[in-house]
Parts: sequence; structure tokens; C-alpha cells
Amino acid sequence: MSQIVLVVDDSLTVRMHLSELIETVGLRAEGCRDLEEARARLAREPAPSVLVLDVQLPDGDGTDLLLELRRGAFGLVLASLPVVLL
Repeated sequence: MSQIVLVVDDSLTVRMHLSELIETVGLRAEGCRDLEEARARLAREPAPSVLVLDVQLPDGDGTDLLLELRRGAFGLVLASLPVVLL
């Protein structure tokens, strides 16, 4: 199974472009449009290997999700998940 990169951005165009780039190097990309969708996805298995996270989202600030991750809100495995902020 390939590694999963979770792309969280409210722009469909940005999600599509990033996903295409990620998939060209053999990784699997999954997209979420807002924090609510991202939180639901992070709570499910399998866990992503990397999170690409927009800072400004329609339902909040992406850095709030990053803080939740680092505090262990989604488990210890995801507490150290690599995150790229957009």
C-alpha cells in the first residue's frame, strides 16, 4: 500500500494540482475541503503519512488543527505527523 498524503485546502483547484503532483511520485493523495472534513479523515484508518494544510480555511485556522495534532487529539501516532503549511 502506498503512503497517503492528506491535502487540506478549501480551493478545489489547489487540492487537484497538489494531488496530481503528489501522485506523480507514487504517493496516494486524499483531499479535504475544510477542518471538519480533515478531522473526520484523521480519525479514520489508515493514517496519512504527511499532511499538507492550508492555514486559512472556511471553518477555522489550519494552525488550530496542527496544535490539536501536536497535543495528541488524534492519538500519539499522529502527534508527530509531518505537516506542511500552505
